[in-house]
Amino acid sequence: MNGRANMSTAERRGKIIELLEVQGSVKVEELATRFQVSSVTIRKDLDELERRGLVRRSHGSAEATSKSLYNPSMGEKIAIHNEDKFHIALAAAELVEEGDTVLLDSGSTTLTLAKVLKNRFQKLYIITNSIPISLEFSDRNWEVVLLGGTLRPHSGAAIGPTTVDNLQKYYADKVFLGTTSISVDRGYATPNIIEAQTKEAMIRAARMRVVVSDSSKIGRHTLASFAALQDIDVLVTDPQAPPGFLDKMKDLQLKVVFSSPIDPANHDSPQASLPRQN
Repeated sequence: MNGRANMSTAERRGKIIELLEVQGSVKVEELATRFQVSSVTIRKDLDELERRGLVRRSHGSAEATSKSLYNPSMGEKIAIHNEDKFHIALAAAELVEEGDTVLLDSGSTTLTLAKVLKNRFQKLYIITNSIPISLEFSDRNWEVVLLGGTLRPHSGAAIGPTTVDNLQKYYADKVFLGTTSISVDRGYATPNIIEAQTKEAMIRAARMRVVVSDSSKIGRHTLASFAALQDIDVLVTDPQAPPGFLDKMKDLQLKVVFSSPIDPANHDSPQASLPRQN
């Protein structure tokens, strides 16, 4: 009981967003009871989340908005911008070298990258917190480390303190991270605070830090920042990225790699098999 009452403001607001992932809407009194705080405190939380565009207030309740970017399920994510993600994955794979140790964050774009990598390389060492990604390599004779932690069923990912502790034991040549939003002022962010902490640990565990994201995430905001723009070595995105954002990245001398559409004569769809290099 006291644990919830002693929860920090940021943690409580993160939990509110997580609750919206499941329910779509919440009542003020329900939240006050759940978190054992006053209705006044909850209203302040919702006011701040509304200010950020993460919820829409109505009398006595709040609901998620399309701008909130609370995490859709993995299945829903795969269906969103799936062709862009495939092109991004192809461009990101160019950063990998044979024999690399590659750390893969959970997410639909990194899952697409995993599909590309397993068909392009003869041998890689894989570290991931994603069950779907680990299973993607089950038909390869590669060393795959699946990080432990608290399972987030929504994404099939391990997150939390145990995952962070596990990451301290490893060091990768490259890490590829997904993100929910990208902005000049808040950098890279996700709706889940614990997930953000896990991503921060991944950044510390790699020599080269790469974010893979379609341009629809640029210019939006969500709850928990896990990296400033300067903390990431390379952003791989599509050519539709806003010019103003790209100008800022250039001013900061940060590298942006653009994807390009695949040749339809060689690949019928984003799900098409890539030729193996044996």
